[in-house]
Amino acid sequence: MRTLATINLVLLIAGCGRGTPEVIPVTGKVYYRGKPLTHGTIIFTPDYRRGNRGPSAQAAIQKDGSFRLSVNEQDGACPGWHLVTILALESTEPRRAGQFRVPRSLLPEKYAHPDLSGLACEVKVGKPNNFTFHLE
Repeated sequence: MRTLATINLVLLIAGCGRGTPEVIPVTGKVYYRGKPLTHGTIIFTPDYRRGNRGPSAQAAIQKDGSFRLSVNEQDGACPGWHLVTILALESTEPRRAGQFRVPRSLLPEKYAHPDLSGLACEVKVGKPNNFTFHLE
């Protein structure tokens, strides 16, 4: 449950941009224990401590570990420093009719928290913004 609360908090805090933000194309890949992460969500939260106050960007992680960020249906992320959050939950099947279990995180819990993940990057104007994350 804490992971879902964290997701909601990140999206609520980060969605504070005004108007249509300038976005720069951002792509990349996520690996976990040396193999591509086959599903999940990646979120770039602007790092206000480094002066970035734009909206957050997010993407679904594809089967090959790749992602392409977007903000409000625009491909990319705002320029500047971002804290990175990566979430991947196991799929759950109902145990019996109407009974579901809470999905378990497939990654260490620290990756679900922007301030604890240890992941940060800078999106730069006029540069290729292709990031690779190796999680352990």
